[in-house]
Amino acid sequence: MAFRHIATRILFLLSILTLPGGCSSRLISTEPVEITFSFPSSSEFEFYQQLADAFQEEHPGIIVKLRPDPTGTWVRDERNLVDAFSYWLDYTLIQGDSPVVRSLDPLLLTDPSLSPEPFYARSLEDAQWEGSLWALPAAIDVELVFYNKDIFNDLGVRYPQSGWTWDDFLFTAQQVTTVGVGGTLGSDRYIGLAPLDMMNVVSFIHQHGGELFDFGDPLTAEALQWCADLALVHGVAPLPGTYSGGWQFFANEHTAMWFGNLSSLESGRGNDPWEFEWGAVPLPRDEVEGGQIWVYQYFFITMRSNHPNEAWSWIKYLVSQPANRGLPPLRSVAESAAYRSEVGDELADAAAYAVEHAMPPLDSADFPSQEVVDAYTEAIESILSGELLAAEALEALVTRFGE
Repeated sequence: MAFRHIATRILFLLSILTLPGGCSSRLISTEPVEITFSFPSSSEFEFYQQLADAFQEEHPGIIVKLRPDPTGTWVRDERNLVDAFSYWLDYTLIQGDSPVVRSLDPLLLTDPSLSPEPFYARSLEDAQWEGSLWALPAAIDVELVFYNKDIFNDLGVRYPQSGWTWDDFLFTAQQVTTVGVGGTLGSDRYIGLAPLDMMNVVSFIHQHGGELFDFGDPLTAEALQWCADLALVHGVAPLPGTYSGGWQFFANEHTAMWFGNLSSLESGRGNDPWEFEWGAVPLPRDEVEGGQIWVYQYFFITMRSNHPNEAWSWIKYLVSQPANRGLPPLRSVAESAAYRSEVGDELADAAAYAVEHAMPPLDSADFPSQEVVDAYTEAIESILSGELLAAEALEALVTRFGE
């Protein structure tokens, strides 16, 4: 009798669980999991909200709550519930006895839908620490030459093309320069190139075969002098201090070309950030080609997240979408028709070419002391301004610090 009584109760419970509506759904339903995602810029809220809405349609059991964190301090406060966030690479997030973020290796190893192979080469390298992967890349940033198509069209000058050389670049800059350095810039009066900065000369030193911190290398001196002569000899660039801010200089149509980076686009996604028609090409080449590339931001999961699997689903979804700024880190996304139609074929081609032909990464372990870096920066400024020849400035550094 006791056995029959127990069996009857089991059958009764099973009948409840299999009812088509009402109480059965109440018994087996669960509340959606809510995860909080933080990012540095409040201007990105709309971008991430659109993605969060699309993500929730595919994952109805996960709700993404967005929280801008411009200072980067909110995500570090253990009193705040943060599951995942976007930020620049910062090894203090990883180091110490209580790291802010968790290794992604356990999640990556158990997820057959994602592996390191589809990512662009080097996009994962800097996020690896002590043999573990700590973040997924949000976007890749590259150096490009942006040019004002309206100015080129007005002057009847051929647009720059991928694979062009330093000589091609100088010839083009001379063709689109209509005013000397000391002249008045404005409508119909342009100078070929926006002001150069330290980032630009690093790439030119590499392309010419020089070593960035080898002050005794004649190729380094030659590359630096070539950059300086753009203003000092050829008059196709402004003297340092004459104008500041390459982006603004280009935006005001004072120049036909600007050495900038992909993430500098105001819209970030290919919509015109300037009030004129523009294009973009990779850097010109010398002995070798290529400029610097770096990851614009990364996606992390916090150690204090109560829902790491749901957070993993979210950041994995993010890397499968076109990036807000920069080139998508997944090759398939960067080559997709959706991304190309969004940013335009020209910009997509230029960015992809720049990634495939990038210079080797600068190893921070090989950097000299801050004193040497500061002195080198001052020397480059004196070279670009014409105060010293490149050979003289670098010789002074050799005397002071050695080669």
